[in-house]
Amino acid sequence: MVISTWIGMELGLIKDAFSTIGVSSDVFGVFIQTIPYRFYNILILLFIVISALLLKDFGPMRKAEIKAREEGIFSDELIIETTNPDDDMKYLSKKGIKPSMSNAIIPIGVLIFVALISFYFSGYSNIISGDNNELISLLESSPVLFTAIREAFSASDASVALFQSSLLAGV
Repeated sequence: MVISTWIGMELGLIKDAFSTIGVSSDVFGVFIQTIPYRFYNILILLFIVISALLLKDFGPMRKAEIKAREEGIFSDELIIETTNPDDDMKYLSKKGIKPSMSNAIIPIGVLIFVALISFYFSGYSNIISGDNNELISLLESSPVLFTAIREAFSASDASVALFQSSLLAGV
């Protein structure tokens, strides 16, 4: 959720709805409070874990997986390798590049880390340049308190933070 551009859209919708009905509230706080009620997101994460543990695909992905294993996938730039001669599990890789989990973990880790830092500093700079003396005092006196971090995230510019983090992760 933190690295998705959807959060910016949801925060904007919540803010617009609250302003329409005259409610003044911490939009990011409301968003965080709704997480336990996001059943689709929770169930899909559970489904992913179950699929990974059981090594089974379902629906159209299962059909595509079976077809790929039966027909084989070949390309001039791609090769099929197997990690164990007794294992029929094969994977695709580019010629000359050794597949590694770090090829996925490092960019995703950079994306998440930079997104969190960008959200914080974007919100921090917005609050410091604003006129809410209570929030300014909070950030100056205790910048790492949960309340300060929540307020900074709430005041952040999600589109800028996500662009910066995506750019660095891509690099």
